[in-house]
Amino acid sequence: MKWTIGKKLIALCSGLVVGSLLLVGVLSLFSVGRLGRSVTGLTTDRLREDGETALVRGVRQARDEVTGFVDMAERDVQKLAQSGTVSMYAEALEGMSEVWNRVTREHCETLLQGYLQAADIQNAATRKTLVSSLAVAELLMKRMGEFQPAEQTITWSARNQFSGETQEVDLPAMRVGDTRILRNFKAAKATPLVDDITQQTGAAATLFQRMNEAGDMLRIATSVIGSDGNRASGTYIPAVNPGGDANPIIAAMLRKETFIGRAFVVDQWYLTAYQPILMPDGEVGGILFVGLPEQSGALVESLVGTKIGATGYPFVMDSEGDLLVHPRADLVGKNVITDLNIQDFREALERRREGTKGWIEYPFEGRLKFISYSYFAEWDWIICASGYMDEMSANAASQALELLQVDMVQMVRGTRTATAKGEKNAYPQMRLLDETGQETVAVVNGELRPPQELQSRRGEAWFEAACRLEAGKVLVTPVEIARNTGEPEIRVCAPVFVRGALKGVAVINADWTLVWENLSGLVFGRTGYPYVINDKGVLISHPQYTLKDNHSLADARQGALSDIVRNRMLKGEEGLAQYEFEGTRVYAGFAPLELGSHRYAVAARIPEAELLEVVAAMEGTIGDEVQSLTGWMALAVLGLALIGALVAVVFSRGINNALKRIADAMGIGAGQVTSASEQVASASQSLAQGASQQASSLEESSAAMEEMASMTRQNADNAGKADALMGETKKVVGEGARAVEQVSGAIGQ
Repeated sequence: MKWTIGKKLIALCSGLVVGSLLLVGVLSLFSVGRLGRSVTGLTTDRLREDGETALVRGVRQARDEVTGFVDMAERDVQKLAQSGTVSMYAEALEGMSEVWNRVTREHCETLLQGYLQAADIQNAATRKTLVSSLAVAELLMKRMGEFQPAEQTITWSARNQFSGETQEVDLPAMRVGDTRILRNFKAAKATPLVDDITQQTGAAATLFQRMNEAGDMLRIATSVIGSDGNRASGTYIPAVNPGGDANPIIAAMLRKETFIGRAFVVDQWYLTAYQPILMPDGEVGGILFVGLPEQSGALVESLVGTKIGATGYPFVMDSEGDLLVHPRADLVGKNVITDLNIQDFREALERRREGTKGWIEYPFEGRLKFISYSYFAEWDWIICASGYMDEMSANAASQALELLQVDMVQMVRGTRTATAKGEKNAYPQMRLLDETGQETVAVVNGELRPPQELQSRRGEAWFEAACRLEAGKVLVTPVEIARNTGEPEIRVCAPVFVRGALKGVAVINADWTLVWENLSGLVFGRTGYPYVINDKGVLISHPQYTLKDNHSLADARQGALSDIVRNRMLKGEEGLAQYEFEGTRVYAGFAPLELGSHRYAVAARIPEAELLEVVAAMEGTIGDEVQSLTGWMALAVLGLALIGALVAVVFSRGINNALKRIADAMGIGAGQVTSASEQVASASQSLAQGASQQASSLEESSAAMEEMASMTRQNADNAGKADALMGETKKVVGEGARAVEQVSGAIGQ
C-alpha cells in the first residue's frame, strides 16, 4: 500500500497527538500509583505510631485506675484515723473528753426531762383516772344506799397516820343502805363497797367516818394495804398536821370541796381523789377516797429499772429530803440529810425550782459522784440522776465505741461495688487497733467481729512500721494474701494521734480483685487486655490469674516476654516492645507503678494484627481508590486520544489542502523559471560567440593590443563558463520543474 503525503501527514499528526496523550496518561498513572504507595506508606507509619501511642496511653489509664483505687483507700484510712469519733473514743477511755463529759451531763438532763414529761403525762392521766374512779365509787355507793349511822356503837383504837399515836374512840356503826360496815383488818377478807370499787377501777378505795368536830377522819373500810400486810382500817387523817398547820385534805372536805392531788396515805404517798360525804343535815359525815400509789406505774418502774453507768441510778426525794423512789427499797423513807448525812444534797433541796436543772458533784466513798436534778412541783418530786464520774467515762467510751462501730460498718458498706459475681465490699477488712496492737474494732466482710474474736497484731512488721509514722502519713503494704480472708488484699495503715500522742493505728484492707474489675473495662483491640505484675513479675491482676496462682511472667518459660519483664518492666521503664507468643506477634505496652514504697508494673498486650488492623484496612482502602482512579484516568486518556485523533485528521486535511495550493503555484512558477532560463542561455551563447569572434579579430590586431586580446580571451573563457553554468542551471531548473510536477502529481493523488 502506497502512503501519500496526506495519509502520512494524518498519521503523523494523529501519532503526535495520541502519543502525547498516551505518554501523559502513562506518566500520570505512574504518578498516581507512586502517590498511592507514598500515601499508604505515610498513613501506615502514622497509624502505626497512633496505635502505639494509644497503647501507651491505655497503659497509663490502667495505671491511673490502679492508683485511683489505692488513693481512695488512703483517703478513707486517713479519714478514719482523723475522725472525731475515734478521737472522742480515745479521749473517753482516759476520762479527758470534754465532749463526752458534756454529753454525760446532757444525757442526764435529757433523762430528767423525759422523767418530768412522763410525770406530767402520768399526772394528767392519773387525774383523769381518779376523777373517773371517783365517779364510779360514787355511783356504786349511791346504788347501795345512803351513808348513815346504825344503832350500834363501835370502839376504835384510832391511830394517827402521821404520828402513829392511838386513841380510843367510840363511834356509831355505819351502814350504806342496808349493808353494815364492819371492822375488817384482814386483806383476804372481803369488805363491801371499797373492794367493789377497787375491783372495777383498779384504784385503792376508802370509806372515812368523821370522828369529831375538828374533822379528823377515820378509815372504817379500806382496800389500802399497810406495810404490815393488813388493811389500814382504824387509821385516821388528823385535821391538823404534826407541824401544826391545817391538813389541806381535811380543810377541803370541811369546805365540802373535792380534793385531787398528792397525799400521804398511811405509810406512803398516793395520787388521790377525796370526795366529802354529806349527811342528811348537810354536814360532812365522812369521805369517799380513791387513790393510786405514787410509787407505782410505768414511771416508777422506769426510774427503778434505769442504770446510769455501771452502778448509777435515778431516784426521787421530796422537798424535805425524804427518799420516795430508790432502787434500794431499804432507803425509801429515809432522809438524805438526817439519815444518810449527805449534806451536799442541801443545794438541791434549797435551789429546787420547777423548770430548772441543777448539777452537783461530791465525793462519796472515795469516788467522785454526781447528781443531776430537776423539780416536779405537782408531786413535790425532786427527780435525780446519780452516777460516778469514772463510770461515766467508761460509759462514754462505750458509747463512743458503739458510735465508732456504727461509723465503720457504714463506711465499709458504703463501698459496696457491683461485680460480675455480685456485690462486694471494696474493704473486706477495716480495723482500729490501740497503741498495743490490740484490735478495738474489726469490721470483716461488712460485719462486726465479736469482742471475743478480736486479735492482737503486736509485733507485726506493718503495725510497728505504722506506729513509727508521723501524723498524716500513710503506710501501704504489698499486695498479699490476707490471713483473715484468704484473698489478695492491699493493706493501708495510718497512725491515730490524739492531742499529740499515739493512740493506735487505723487499718483498711482493700480487695485487690476489684482492681481487675476496674481494669476489665479497658479494651485493647478485640482480644488485648491490661495486667499488673508485682516486683517479682508475678501476675496480681489478670483476666485468668490472681496472686493466689503465683504465675510469674519473669519465668524463662515465658520466652521473649520474660526478657522484657526482667530487663525493662521490673526496672521501672515505660515503653513498648514486641514479642512472639504461641506463633502470634504481640505488642506490649508497659509503665511503672508505685504504691507506697513498693514497685509494680502495669502492662497491656495486643496482637500486632489487631493493633495494625486499621492500617491494613487503610491500605486496602487506598489501594482500591488508586485502582479506581487509574481506571478512570485510563478511560480519560483513551477518550482524549480519540478526540485528539479526530482533531488531527481535521487539521491534517486542512494542511494538506494548503500544501496542494502551494504546489500548484510552485508548478506555475517553475514553468516561468524554465522559460527565463532558456532565454538567458541563448543570450549567453550569443555573447560567447561574439566574444570569440572579437577575440579572433583582436589576435590579428597589433601586438599592442595583445594584452587586450588576453583580457578578451579571459572574458571568452568566462562567457564559456557562464554558458556552462547556465546549462547547469537549465538542467537544475528542469529537474526542479519535474520535481514540482511530481509533488503536484503526488498531492493530486
